[in-house]
Amino acid sequence: ALLLRLAVLFWRRAHDPLFLQPINDAAVYDTWARSIALGSGHGLPFQPDGAPYFLPPLYPYFTAFFYKFNGGDIWLVMVIQALMGVGTVLGIHHLGVRLHGDRAGLLAGVAALLTAPTIWYEGWQLPTTLNLFLLVVVLNLLIACVAPDRNKWSRPGLIRVGLGLALGLASLNRPQNLLLAALILALIWWVERHGRWRGFRSPAIVLAVLVLTIAPVTWRNQITSGEPVPISA
Repeated sequence: ALLLRLAVLFWRRAHDPLFLQPINDAAVYDTWARSIALGSGHGLPFQPDGAPYFLPPLYPYFTAFFYKFNGGDIWLVMVIQALMGVGTVLGIHHLGVRLHGDRAGLLAGVAALLTAPTIWYEGWQLPTTLNLFLLVVVLNLLIACVAPDRNKWSRPGLIRVGLGLALGLASLNRPQNLLLAALILALIWWVERHGRWRGFRSPAIVLAVLVLTIAPVTWRNQITSGEPVPISA
């Protein structure tokens, strides 16, 4: 999986003039990340000061973290995204094994490995790769949460905390994932509803961690703009 992704990256680096010169949405995220790395805020000319985030902030800050330590070289970001792509493939394989056995896991992993659009998007500065990786993490943690007889985890509380954190990060990357979070909370309650308090305890933990994860962004939007925008406007 990693060799295939690195081969695509090396090919693009050698033949695609846009590899080092992002355009359209990728250029917006690149400009924002470089500005954050330099300590200059969002750096977006179409977002005035005193406004809530125009776009979800997780991916620009994620990219800026690597820019901060490598002088703004886009190559490292692409390699990190390739590694996340490998993690996504492994996560899908793991889901298949847990739900339907080794053969299904192998088939799911191979299908994920050879899905061309995901490999291609891993070479662009877009939140797509991070979003897919986080959603696969969410699904693995969800299965561990609602099907304890199918996993070997001994600390279900940590699974719920991890699920809330993963959902929060996924929502900071793509706010539409809050809709998925609502469905997941409802599913957890439904699976555990027969316990007097347990049916409410598990979704409450997940929800609390999710809210705490996005709270700094909501607070920043409130302080900056005076508007209670949860993530982005």
